[in-house]
Amino acid sequence: MPGVFARVKSAGLDRFGFHVAVEDVQEPAPGFALITLAGEGLTKNVWHPGDCVKLRTHDDHLRSYTPFDWDESAGRIRLLRGGRAIGPGTHFLSTLSIGAQVQLLGPKKSVDLNFERAPIIVGDETALGLCGAWAGSHPESPATVLLEATDVDGCRAAAHAVDVNPNSVVSTRDDLIARLIELVRASADAPLVLSGCAQTIAALRAAVKSAELNDGRVIRVKAYWDENRAGLD
Repeated sequence: MPGVFARVKSAGLDRFGFHVAVEDVQEPAPGFALITLAGEGLTKNVWHPGDCVKLRTHDDHLRSYTPFDWDESAGRIRLLRGGRAIGPGTHFLSTLSIGAQVQLLGPKKSVDLNFERAPIIVGDETALGLCGAWAGSHPESPATVLLEATDVDGCRAAAHAVDVNPNSVVSTRDDLIARLIELVRASADAPLVLSGCAQTIAALRAAVKSAELNDGRVIRVKAYWDENRAGLD
C-alpha cells in the first residue's frame, strides 16, 4: 500500500495537466519510437519550438520531452523516444501502445529557439526532438546539426524521421569536440545550442572558450541527462 507521501503526491498531480491518448507509435530505427499523442487539451495551449512537456509515469514521476511537432488545431503532438536514454521515462514510453491514456503537463519553457539566423545545434540522441522542433518551424533555414551517438546509423535514421539531416554524427566525445570547433570557426555569427549530456556540454563549452570562439556569440545550453544522477529535466 502506498505511503502517505505517495498518496498526497498522486492526489496533487491529479489536479494538474490533462489527459491525451496515444494515437500512433512507429519505430524509425531500433531503440527509437515516434509517438503521437492527441487530445482536446492540446488545442488550448500555446507551444513554441523548443518548449517541453512533462509526462506522468505510472509511478507518479514527471519526465520531460521536447515535441518536434505540435498541431494546435488538430490537438496532436509528436515526440521521439529512444537512443541512449535508459531511465524511467524511457521505460514508461516503451510500455505505451495505441489507445493508452497519458497525463501531460505543459508546455513549459525549455530552450529558447528564437534566433534571427539558423543555429548550430550540438547534442546526442536526446537532442533530436529539439532539432526536429527547429526543422519543423524553419523549413527554409535548416540548422547545422552535430550529434554524438552510440548507434550512428540508427541516430541518422531517427533524425531523418523528424525531418533532420545531420551535418555530422560521430561516436565519441572527442570527435564531437573536434567537429564543433571546425563548425564554429566556419560560422562566426551562428548561435550555438549545446544540449544532451551535462558532462559533454561542459567539455564543449570549455573547448569553445579555449579556442577563443565565444566572443559575442549567443550560446544556449540545456542538459537533458547527467551521467551521475537521474531525474534531470
